[in-house]
Amino acid sequence: PDQTIRTNGTVNLYRVGTNYVVANGSTLTTLQLNNVPLTVGQFGDWTPIGAATTTGGYQVAWHSASSGQYVVWKTDSIGNEIVTLTQGAVAGNDLAFEQLETGFSQDLNGDSTIGFHPDQTIRTNGTVNLYRVGTNYVVANGSTLTTLQLNNVPLTVGQFGDWTPIGAATTTGGYQVAWHSAGSGQYVVWKTDSIGNEITTLTQGAVAGNDPTFEQLETGFSQDLNGDSTIGIRPEQVIETAGTTQLWVVGGEYVFAVGSNTRAILQDQNLPVIAGQRDTWTPLGVEQTTSGFEVAWKHGTLDEYIIWDTDTSGNLVSTPTNVVTGTSATLEGFEPSFQQDLNGDGTIGLAAGATSAIGQTGSSANTVFASSGLNAPSLMFVGTPTSIAISSDAGVFLAGQAFDAAVLQGTLPLSVDNLTLVLPGGGGPQTFGTAVAGSQAIALTVGTSPILGFAALDMPRIVTVAVFLSP
Repeated sequence: PDQTIRTNGTVNLYRVGTNYVVANGSTLTTLQLNNVPLTVGQFGDWTPIGAATTTGGYQVAWHSASSGQYVVWKTDSIGNEIVTLTQGAVAGNDLAFEQLETGFSQDLNGDSTIGFHPDQTIRTNGTVNLYRVGTNYVVANGSTLTTLQLNNVPLTVGQFGDWTPIGAATTTGGYQVAWHSAGSGQYVVWKTDSIGNEITTLTQGAVAGNDPTFEQLETGFSQDLNGDSTIGIRPEQVIETAGTTQLWVVGGEYVFAVGSNTRAILQDQNLPVIAGQRDTWTPLGVEQTTSGFEVAWKHGTLDEYIIWDTDTSGNLVSTPTNVVTGTSATLEGFEPSFQQDLNGDGTIGLAAGATSAIGQTGSSANTVFASSGLNAPSLMFVGTPTSIAISSDAGVFLAGQAFDAAVLQGTLPLSVDNLTLVLPGGGGPQTFGTAVAGSQAIALTVGTSPILGFAALDMPRIVTVAVFLSP
């Protein structure tokens, strides 16, 4: 050769006369374009600086000293150019070009690194890292490098003013990318596809650092994005921690926390309920249910309460109570499920001597069921009753109505093993033995005449009432 351009031990690049020759072992191949050998100076100051084998031929790197740009060709086995592997002439820090360096085992751009060499490391977390490369942002997932894009066009530094990406993480089908604006102090989280193109925004637009939705997303990044020294939700106020579900205030919203993972935000018509938005009504307790959550509210200093039922995301579904007072046995009947003394009377559940209308049903065929309001044919209770009375109130219901208690179906966990039936019309109480304990449901077979009455669970501290209505 007249000039040795590059040797790497296996594939070498030479100038021979006015041509360029690739030597792969003993095989010599002249570089060509359109099947005509290239000549020195044919492309001005563009010169080949490296060569490497690839499937079916060679890769050849070119450099222009005047522009500082680079191009990489792919050739066939006889050295004829087939395609350009870079998107035309590119800068030395072009991501695709730097990735090609590893195939050459050569620092083509002279940045002292073979392969990817970021201009700025924004965030590293061990698996997924975020860099600035030139004027672009690159997510590195192991050896996979992905440039962030919008509408399939690579993003450039400063494109969104002072908004900059601060973290990245893998997610199903792509990545999550967190952005921060130093000027506004706000944050946004993108979801991208696998090539880094933005698909959707996971936050509701730009949000404050204490926004609960944003803070929940931190766990996916394994990163304290907002700098509050906590990865995940950091409550500004803990309202209650009784039971298995905690109630927090986070960013002005009410958050339900179950264990370390499950989070829901209290909502009405799919919009978060904001603290102070509903006059002086504030939630004071929450517990998880089979279909979502139940939430107890109190009206400021007034003696008024209401219960909400929500779905699993915390969105209001129904209100199982109207507005009631703190002495309402209906409210007190909910306290055990909240594991909380909601009305502050020192008792969780019904106070001594209280009565509560649990549910209303009609008679079906010859059977009447008492229901707890949970759509189950059962009379539910808390505690251990000493006896149960079934009767009608002559002052309210039909006096003298015949009531034929013939069969007791089901069992009751009674400390005193009997069931007392107080018959309307002056028939006096009748007691039936209950031989098997363990059930919290009763069903009574009655005569063919419609009846109207109530069942009372006579507890050591509680009396609970269920109203029966005839059809």
